[in-house]
Amino acid sequence: MLRHSLIRSFHTSPVRAASGFSRFNPWAKQSTVPPTPTQSTTEQSKPEISLNVNHYEEEVESLSWLNQSEQSVEDIQKTVQNIVIDNVSDVTESSWQDVRFDSADTKFKVIKESIKQTGKEVSNVELTNIQTGADLLAHFTKSKESVSSSPLGSVRRFFNDNADSLPPNLVFRQ
Repeated sequence: MLRHSLIRSFHTSPVRAASGFSRFNPWAKQSTVPPTPTQSTTEQSKPEISLNVNHYEEEVESLSWLNQSEQSVEDIQKTVQNIVIDNVSDVTESSWQDVRFDSADTKFKVIKESIKQTGKEVSNVELTNIQTGADLLAHFTKSKESVSSSPLGSVRRFFNDNADSLPPNLVFRQ
């Protein structure tokens, strides 16, 4: 016995990118620019690619402003004095400690150059407290004993005293 099956065809139309939707949307604007055919690229028209990479065998040392050598108070005073006189206008050798760093740009230049030349860093708390040339000189001529009595010094002491019992990833850096 033969079975009659019902066959129905499903007709589709190819989708067009921009104009396909406008066919169903009566409010859409018609495209006035005809679609451009895609251009095929040949092997000859491709740009030549160069992948030259410089590889250095030696690892470059990172630059550090930290200075491990001790400087005398007189050397630090002369250095800071010259920096303040060079970067602040209308300052003499007798008035450089009284000058106020009212401009943030001037304060930044003076402190940055002082850090470079003395090799000592300035923490954020101390940075906001430095307002005059005398404050800057007092910071850079501070002795290590006064630093060790500060809260930062007590943290450093804790790390030094318990270095063998602390995990290796726990390190104190100032």
